[in-house]
Amino acid sequence: KTGKPYRYIYTSASAVEGTRAWGPNRAIQKFDLQTNSEKVWVAGENRFPGEPLYVPRQSGVEAEEDAGYVLCLIYDGADSSSSLVILDAQQIENGPVAEIPLPTFIP
Repeated sequence: KTGKPYRYIYTSASAVEGTRAWGPNRAIQKFDLQTNSEKVWVAGENRFPGEPLYVPRQSGVEAEEDAGYVLCLIYDGADSSSSLVILDAQQIENGPVAEIPLPTFIP
């Protein structure tokens, strides 16, 4: 066996309406593999997240596994712009703690 066990998985996902998933990725999900639960942040109308990246708050410091940030590029189809969204990994459902507009769009 290689690697080490992880509790959380962060992924981009389609929006869900009832039991039906639809369309392109519009949300970021955090899965807790121990409790089999999830938290979701929906990017909004015409906003499409790329693949999320987890970044620990402090490198080399013993901390809870989700003590950090989730970074994600968001493409806004309404005005063809992009931004970098920063979410608190422990509370992604609360939305971005920061959003940085980019000088050019990244589809």
